[in-house]
Amino acid sequence: MAKAGGFVERYTEIATTTNLVIEDARPRLAQISHEALEITRLGREQVERIGDLLHDAGDKRARVWTRSITMWKLPSSRWSRQARR
Repeated sequence: MAKAGGFVERYTEIATTTNLVIEDARPRLAQISHEALEITRLGREQVERIGDLLHDAGDKRARVWTRSITMWKLPSSRWSRQARR
């Protein structure tokens, strides 16, 4: 019986200490959770911005390439004269 009483007493101390640690850590865990959420949101925004930039750069490259092709495209008779010079 004495062993059982000692076990219950020790268990109560452990449970009390655990509850105190959890209570103490709860605000910090909430802060960490909020910060992680904010980091995730900002990361998603940056990925979207990079995607938009890449998309715009691809569009601009295509326009420049198309413009340069049409600018340098010469009629076949003119092309022949240009090549001989």
